[in-house]
Amino acid sequence: MNVVLIIQLFCDTTHYFRPKRNEYEIIPVHFYFHYGTAHLQYLAESAPDRIQDLLNNGNIYLYLSRLNRKATIAVENQIEQWKKTETDYLLAIKNKDFMLQVGLFENMKARAEELIFPAIVYA
Repeated sequence: MNVVLIIQLFCDTTHYFRPKRNEYEIIPVHFYFHYGTAHLQYLAESAPDRIQDLLNNGNIYLYLSRLNRKATIAVENQIEQWKKTETDYLLAIKNKDFMLQVGLFENMKARAEELIFPAIVYA
């Protein structure tokens, strides 16, 4: 289970005699998608204000699930293109070498994620 801790900022405006006090609360956010979790961690490091806006608007799960779906589709499409054109994979299918097929598939998935992460997740 992926759990990402988000620090949410609350301002105390109930006391008019004291300046505003900032309180931080750590909220565990359970998000089970690989690409969405990676993007959330990236945002926590690079743009915490963006996370705060998403939390305030109530759109964080929708935003992360859309990004996760977009990245998943991009990886799947790239893998499908490589399956049709890579000669090693086609030979493994022709020779019915299942272990080689699985190894090449995992290699294609790793390469596709290597392309997708900078373009979608870390953007």
